[in-house]
Amino acid sequence: MTDENSLTLPMSRIKKIVKLDPEHISSTETANYMLGIATELFVKQLTNDALEITKGRNKKKVMYSDMQQAVSRSDAYSFMRDLVPKKIPVGELVRKGIIRVRPADMDKINNEQLDDTVEEDNTV
Repeated sequence: MTDENSLTLPMSRIKKIVKLDPEHISSTETANYMLGIATELFVKQLTNDALEITKGRNKKKVMYSDMQQAVSRSDAYSFMRDLVPKKIPVGELVRKGIIRVRPADMDKINNEQLDDTVEEDNTV
């Protein structure tokens, strides 16, 4: 009935993830298989949406920023907006007084050697 070989995701992982839900009672093999198919279709669509943004930038490599833009532009991904936030350069956050860094790291920021970015929720 279900052909596990047609899934890219291992069925054993799907079962483990389903069992992580505290409200989970049990699910059939067919239901787990359908969850796998739905997950793969979702990932494929999100990847294609990010790829379109990548192509629009005339690039060949999908970057985090492409995924973030795909999520922020589509209402279909609104539930993911907290999971895929916009990244902000650390130096910019320091200059705006949003975060503080150790004095030793201030020189790196002032010399723009610190290229790290943080999520929009200000976690480093």
